[in-house]
Amino acid sequence: MEGIPEGIKSFDTSSTLKVYIISISGIDNLSNLRYLELLEKYISLVRGIGKLKFLQELNMFELRSEMGYKINELKYLNELCKLGNNCLENVKDAEEACNAKS
Repeated sequence: MEGIPEGIKSFDTSSTLKVYIISISGIDNLSNLRYLELLEKYISLVRGIGKLKFLQELNMFELRSEMGYKINELKYLNELCKLGNNCLENVKDAEEACNAKS
């Protein structure tokens, strides 16, 4: 299976998605998603997590220095109540961290 099935990609009113597949491409298109349960090793593969602006829990976000994985992705997650992060050493400086505040 390559990415998420087309029917799910267009299902904008979804609130919870439990993923038991290896390919997670296209999850960032589910902008109304509120809960996403993924194994930790897969959640770090979601590029552009900030597009999931209604996400309420993010158990582990692995910060990287490449686009789509930077700390500034967090500034769009205004509904976020629970956050776990990893690899803080990949935050360039205090200014970059402050810019991630919403």
